[in-house]
Amino acid sequence: MKKSVTFFYTLLLTCSGLGCLAATVVNADSLSREIRRQLGGPAGKKLLFPQSVKRFYASRSYHSAWFKPQTGEGPTWQAMLLIDCTEQFGLAGVNYHQNELSYNTLHDILETPGTISAARQARFDMLLSDAMIAYMNHLHYGRKNPVYPAGKVDRGIPDAFHAEKMLTRALGQTDLISVITGVQPTSKQYRDLQYQLYMLLGVHSGDNYQVSAADIKGMTLSMERLRWASAAEGPFIQVNIAAYTLTLYEPDSAYVFRIIVGNPQHQTARIPGAISNLVTAAAEDSPRMALPRLSTLLPEIIPEKPADRSNLSYPGAAGSFTIRPQGSREQQQFGRAQRDLSDGSIRVAHPEKLAALLLRYDGAENKVAGMKKALHAAQVRTFRLKKKVPVKITYLTYLMTDGELVIYKDIYGLDRSLEKALFPGNTQFVINY
Repeated sequence: MKKSVTFFYTLLLTCSGLGCLAATVVNADSLSREIRRQLGGPAGKKLLFPQSVKRFYASRSYHSAWFKPQTGEGPTWQAMLLIDCTEQFGLAGVNYHQNELSYNTLHDILETPGTISAARQARFDMLLSDAMIAYMNHLHYGRKNPVYPAGKVDRGIPDAFHAEKMLTRALGQTDLISVITGVQPTSKQYRDLQYQLYMLLGVHSGDNYQVSAADIKGMTLSMERLRWASAAEGPFIQVNIAAYTLTLYEPDSAYVFRIIVGNPQHQTARIPGAISNLVTAAAEDSPRMALPRLSTLLPEIIPEKPADRSNLSYPGAAGSFTIRPQGSREQQQFGRAQRDLSDGSIRVAHPEKLAALLLRYDGAENKVAGMKKALHAAQVRTFRLKKKVPVKITYLTYLMTDGELVIYKDIYGLDRSLEKALFPGNTQFVINY
């Protein structure tokens, strides 16, 4: 991130023509009273995260957050620059009060404060705080998270990330940009996509790179979905429906398995779960992985015409991974390139290998032989894990692999509806060749 911060600062100083500006705003007490008044009125209710902004200002006795003496690399200028650089993070500046937070207004407040009313200064201060809180929430949770929508995040999720607290911390640091952008997911898949956007839209903007606006938007969709499925600590499983893969992530290893997923009429649910039991069973038509019960089913965002939930079925108890022997028919199915073939359940190739890995990591390697014996004898046995293994079910159609952009088929047709939700109207990513 250090290189991008250096680039941001260079862009700020060279393109904005900023020097050292001293802020001599209106009387601090008058500004505090005005901020408090506006937060309690209609203007405060129209903010993106009104409750979070109120908590932020209450924690600082409603004092201004941004109008302090500072150089051209101060926190206020860094925050303004972040709004100009939203595309490099898969976001759009219009969603962060970009039209009202103009450099001209900020120059007037800092250079000729007597000409700008306390009401306008308070409004600018509040909007910039709201923009940074929204920026962090969207980088951390995503803009359209079906489990953590904006209203729920704004009310405050217990024992979770709170953007208003992080903003207070960021304002106390020299490098505000790194603190704010540091709330993003840390998975390699996400970092690779974000770095690619930074290179395409920042460092190499204007170079002759063969990338389309559609590909840029596709990358932002995967980044949004990865924010929804932020990885858990310890071992976890990530399913990518679009790539037909299940990956078991351990601290120093990643194991990839082929899977079969639901067809477009009976889609696999995109909801988080966890495996707590491994259950051996007699041969059926396929090995399956059970998911949480249908009462917890949430649509991804959409689809515009959601799958008929009554047709979705997940055999076995919630939280159980059912292990069945594979027949020749199943082996042939796993050899196909397009594997959206099930009634909604997830079928895993070589399930006994995945089960063995889970047992070994759970400190129960001595149970692996018993699991395999029960499997081949068609005995029903349950092996309980000491610690549940989180399962993140994603739908990632654009990913970076070995430095190259890989595009998977949008088998459920979800990309268009998510793109509409994230980028309404004529939102465009500017690619200068």
